[in-house]
Amino acid sequence: MNDLLIFVLYSDLGSNFNNWVMFGFRILLLVELIRVHGFKKLEGDHDTPNPLGLPQKLNNFISALAMAYLPFFLLAGLFTRILVIPALMVTTIGYFVIHRKDDLATRDIPYMYSISLLLLLLLGPGTISMDHWMFNQLIK
Repeated sequence: MNDLLIFVLYSDLGSNFNNWVMFGFRILLLVELIRVHGFKKLEGDHDTPNPLGLPQKLNNFISALAMAYLPFFLLAGLFTRILVIPALMVTTIGYFVIHRKDDLATRDIPYMYSISLLLLLLLGPGTISMDHWMFNQLIK
């Protein structure tokens, strides 16, 4: 259990500079994700493309959760490695399934979000985050 908590919460990128850069990257990425894609998902008449064949209401809920609600927790760096997965799934499906036949300029948006969210998943939020604070409270 301790190893799982360490994997989920621990993220030190080696230097104070790197941790501040990750903080800025996380804030800029997620504000843009919420502003451009999250608010759109909250409109009452918006139907998210549904390539997996889920019930449309469930599909819309998952998409809104991943793009509009969970990023607020990610802004604080709270459970980053877990909560980034739904947004990564939505953008990756957008790239590989929904936009697979589109031109490169259209495919570029979900590609860049997917790569950026994957970076957050792999590296974590850094030391300027709630994850780091919780790690210090629980583990140390």
